[in-house]
Amino acid sequence: MVKMRRSGVVLLVFLGAVLIGLVTLLLLAVGARAGGHSGHIVDGRFYYFNGMAIYRYDPAADSRTRLLVPWQVVVEANMHNLLRGGGPGTILEWAVDERGIYYRAGANIYLRPHDGGERHRVEAFPTRGYLPERQDLPRGNFLTGTDDFLIFYRMNALYLYCLELRDYWRLHNEISVYTAVTDGVWLFTANPSQRTTDSWLLVFDDGGRPIAMELIAANI
Repeated sequence: MVKMRRSGVVLLVFLGAVLIGLVTLLLLAVGARAGGHSGHIVDGRFYYFNGMAIYRYDPAADSRTRLLVPWQVVVEANMHNLLRGGGPGTILEWAVDERGIYYRAGANIYLRPHDGGERHRVEAFPTRGYLPERQDLPRGNFLTGTDDFLIFYRMNALYLYCLELRDYWRLHNEISVYTAVTDGVWLFTANPSQRTTDSWLLVFDDGGRPIAMELIAANI
């Protein structure tokens, strides 16, 4: 009788261990997705921290690799910037003074004045020699940018503002975006409320202007 009870306990422990293993594998498979988290781009690959681990996503191959921290990530992509929210193409809070909050994207600096009546107004101070010293940018939520352009969100659409041309145009309609990051070729958009992060390729015209965005993978 005692042997039967022990056998039953062993069987229950074994089945419990198998169940825990299956659940763990499932969580790891699902948990590898970016799930609405943003990151930054290094050499055409997207690095992100999804609350569980740090991953390197290759959009060209649609594959991801879980990275070891801190040694592998520091060697591969200087990932401490990601954990602080920074990285190429990301607009960072840079400084604050009596005029407003200064941001930077690429090599350029942007000012959002404190004046509540103009809270959506942003001034650009490009550092490229051939560009005007100061520009008033269109209203919108600026998300990411490079040395040459900015991408901003307004009324369920994404727009691109070209610093050299001092003009902007629509990249995509009917899209919900909270954060974004670009390296000038790839664009990753994230929506935490929907727990989705999507990868896109910027589409250029014959003159080299980004005029649209092509979805490469949804909910990476």
